[in-house]
Amino acid sequence: PHSILRHPDMPRAVFKLLRDTIQDGHEVFAYVLNLAKNGDHYWVFAHVTPSIDPSGRTVGYHSNRRSPVPSGVEEIQKLYRMLLLEE
Repeated sequence: PHSILRHPDMPRAVFKLLRDTIQDGHEVFAYVLNLAKNGDHYWVFAHVTPSIDPSGRTVGYHSNRRSPVPSGVEEIQKLYRMLLLEE
């Protein structure tokens, strides 16, 4: 497995939204452009949920990643470009 890094075309705000949402105990769905340490990059549609123990404490996170539909990636790239300009 490769280490995953934030791709420079991936807005920081999206990662912040993802992190804040799961830390608040909620699930989140997001298009993510992953960058592997070897330079490869690829889009995924991620579903991330916190793992909660019986006392209600977050003990980790679970992520399912799916191959996104190309039309969804095209639309999200437009939005991410606008966000990057603002960042």
